[in-house]
Amino acid sequence: MSATTAPIENTTANANSGCLSRMVRRVFFTMVQHPKYGWMRVGKAYASKNSAQEWVPFVRSYWRGLRTKVVSCTLRFVDGKLTAASEKTLDVKFNMAPPDNLEITSGERTAIELANTEGQTRGGSRVV
Repeated sequence: MSATTAPIENTTANANSGCLSRMVRRVFFTMVQHPKYGWMRVGKAYASKNSAQEWVPFVRSYWRGLRTKVVSCTLRFVDGKLTAASEKTLDVKFNMAPPDNLEITSGERTAIELANTEGQTRGGSRVV
């Protein structure tokens, strides 16, 4: 496994309608503490914490010394689709619209499609 990939946990659970395939994916975001708006996401989703931390010096210099941090977000998939709770977390906490075409199948992916939705945000406002 390379440094840019994150593991996907595959579990199965028996439900009344049959067997549901559940997967968990952890992504990392670089955040900056804006003096007026509080903590806000800058940049895209990264597959590893080290990849996100590599951007901290750049973000700190660009935002002129404001506090920065790297936070993780656990995305849950059921039958290859992002769950409603994960979509809400992306929307509310990270101001990121969930991608329309994101579907994870069994196995490990080398990159997450969230990186492709960097410019998509809720309400038409774009996070830098």
